[in-house]
Amino acid sequence: MHPLSRNRARHCRGATRDECPGVETVCVDLADWEATEQALGGVGPVDLLVNSAAVVFLQPFLEVTKETYDMSFNVNLRAVIQRASVPRAAPLPVPVQIRVNAVNPTVVMTPMGQATWSDPQKAKAMLDRIPLGRFAEMENVVDTILFLLSDRSSMTTGSTVPVDGGFLAT
Repeated sequence: MHPLSRNRARHCRGATRDECPGVETVCVDLADWEATEQALGGVGPVDLLVNSAAVVFLQPFLEVTKETYDMSFNVNLRAVIQRASVPRAAPLPVPVQIRVNAVNPTVVMTPMGQATWSDPQKAKAMLDRIPLGRFAEMENVVDTILFLLSDRSSMTTGSTVPVDGGFLAT
């Protein structure tokens, strides 16, 4: 499993196959329902699935265009619906043994996170609300996902795991 932006996924797909045989990266614009259906149409049986998407646009509120708003709404709303549906999808019949969980990070130092929080004054205001005093790194999120995909989390379903340094606890 590799954390990838849509742009990096296209570039790294070959490397992922080399490093992790059997792992298939599907790259699709989740704001485009038809493209998503088409991209997933050829995917075989799924043993483990990580669905990860979010987008933020760094522009003043009064400069937000309809296109920017629509893209943000279409991508980020799906995440909200997915997260809200976790508790309802989890209680599947015992023979199915499908576990459904969500990971809820706050600020993650991806290129988008670095650009968003590069202003020290803005970052300080957020960091002051995080008990551990730092933003998450991709590895923190990936480690949580790997745990949830592993047999070590066999009794975990219907849960949302925060990766936020204690932000939600404050």
